[in-house]
Amino acid sequence: MIIGSIISILIIILVYLQSAAAKANSGTILGNDNVQLFENTKARGVDKVILWSTGILTTVFFIMIVISHVI
Repeated sequence: MIIGSIISILIIILVYLQSAAAKANSGTILGNDNVQLFENTKARGVDKVILWSTGILTTVFFIMIVISHVI
């Protein structure tokens, strides 16, 4: 479970590092008026690496938790 704790902390850090454009999507949940949900934006550079890293770590974390509950 130590690995799970480390991965979860890394996921939290990566989510905080995401750009303001990605954070603006939280306005859809909170009911912000000036949210452009289907805005055509593409992650580039460091934002792309952070986005991919977050997705990969989240997938690894999910699979690890499922496997640990099955075993």
